[in-house]
Amino acid sequence: MHILLFGKNGQLGWELNRSLITLGDLTVIDYPNVDFNQPQTLPEIVRAARPDVIVNAVAYTNVDKAESEPDVARRINADAVGEIAREARNLGALLVHFSTDYVFDGAKGSSYVETDTPNPLSVYGKTKLAGEDAAAQAGKYLTFRTSWVYSNRVGGFVSKVLEWTKTQNKLRIVDDQIGSPTWSRMLAEVTGQLTAMYGIDKTWLLERQGLYHLAGAGAVSRYEWVKEILRLMGREDVVVLPAKTIEFPTPAVRPLFSALDCSMFNARFGIGLPEWRTSAGFLMEEMAAPKQAVMKNPPTENFEQAVKNYLKPYENNFNYETMLQGHLDTSRFSSWLEQVNRYKPIRGSRILSSGCGSGGDLIEFSKRSAKEIIGVEVDFQLARLAKLRLEQANLPMPSLLLDYAGSSLPMKSDAVDIVLSLHVLEHTTNPLLYLQEIMRVLSPNGIVFLDIPSRYYIFEQHTNLIIVHWFPMRLRNSLIKILLSLVPSSKIDLRYKLSTLINFYFLSPGQIIRIIKNMDDVEVVDSYLHLNAGARAAFPQGFIKLLFGPLIKMTTYRLVAKKKVSA
Repeated sequence: MHILLFGKNGQLGWELNRSLITLGDLTVIDYPNVDFNQPQTLPEIVRAARPDVIVNAVAYTNVDKAESEPDVARRINADAVGEIAREARNLGALLVHFSTDYVFDGAKGSSYVETDTPNPLSVYGKTKLAGEDAAAQAGKYLTFRTSWVYSNRVGGFVSKVLEWTKTQNKLRIVDDQIGSPTWSRMLAEVTGQLTAMYGIDKTWLLERQGLYHLAGAGAVSRYEWVKEILRLMGREDVVVLPAKTIEFPTPAVRPLFSALDCSMFNARFGIGLPEWRTSAGFLMEEMAAPKQAVMKNPPTENFEQAVKNYLKPYENNFNYETMLQGHLDTSRFSSWLEQVNRYKPIRGSRILSSGCGSGGDLIEFSKRSAKEIIGVEVDFQLARLAKLRLEQANLPMPSLLLDYAGSSLPMKSDAVDIVLSLHVLEHTTNPLLYLQEIMRVLSPNGIVFLDIPSRYYIFEQHTNLIIVHWFPMRLRNSLIKILLSLVPSSKIDLRYKLSTLINFYFLSPGQIIRIIKNMDDVEVVDSYLHLNAGARAAFPQGFIKLLFGPLIKMTTYRLVAKKKVSA
């Protein structure tokens, strides 16, 4: 897949350049190699690149200056988009474009949905609205209205706030402007996931094309936002006083309430951005970390103590000690890796551990001289433990990729030789897409080890893979959609746990094996039952006995598959 990215130097473009580069051949165009103030030069660039996907992150964003430069703002925000869109239509390419909450006047007083009528108050808002109409001319398009984009880049709002605190111990911030702060990295990561999905299943994505609101979940005033930024940075010594917009006259009129409701995007795509506080916390944690100090200096936090802190909610669990040792002792992975070695030598192989947990398997892969190791972990706390463990082990650092939905991998096709996917499938919101992604990144003759929850195994026949299950996959997916639609998009943890629970109860080996056997390029090599005592830790012992009785043990069904070599 060939991707053309317009803009790499802005808050969003900088992150997009990093999130898209693993998805295929990426061409990046920005100043001074192109002048968006001359839209007529853009079609030739698009034709020369012949992309499958065009992502436009270029915009004239100086809201106040646009009032005195309306023609320049229109050429960049509208006319340039129109030129790109027309060429995209000619090539049959997908256009991904970004707009703004400033297309609304703020008079509604509550979060805006896509069907609300725009009424921009500024030149900037008017030109961005014209850009939305222009983007739709591409035929295949996704336009994302977003709100209050921020990053740690110089010139962004967060950087400005922190700069102010260097010379002022008292700040006056408006409390009557309400929006949805959006971390540019989260916006870029979701864009990357959807771009990857387009490469896998164009029909699925094009059925959902159109204009969507995509911003940090929730709404907050600039005053409360600044207070949270300073709290996260440990600068509560700075006094923040509320003020009104009218006290700070500006050339451009801004909407007072421009928060965005992203429910439609979340429902149609099954993913979404986290609550604005969560994203802010991630960014502030990153900004507070000393640059380049991770590998040079000894870690200040002890890994064992970090694991105990992570498991503190389970201290009274019947097998807490088993859980603790499961994180601390990497030797338990030895038997798994010996199984891997029987099918594919680890030495010299490129490894993907999907669901790497606290990194124990990454340690063991490193000891066995794997060529490259990539760990994917949907749980941010576990990913942090994995990073800490690798630092203290003084081993080469693999790439830890965070992917909340567990449905798309920001990697090129044929990128790895071995995939270890143990106890991950039950955590994905779309197992079919996840399996397709696993097989996409696997190289020809590559091996995948896949664990499937098998709570209903006593009702199934495992010996010859002729397996019938009473709960069809399509019905299971429909149930997930219905139940998730009842949970607010801001309740990310609850939505995640809900989809996990449903998968764990209703996903069967038979369904997964049928999916894999229907893949033309995949061959099932082996399959067997595997005892998984550790999984019991998630539920009280009495609860399991009450529901399932003493005859049913917690097991998983392990499947080994190989990717065929294309003829």
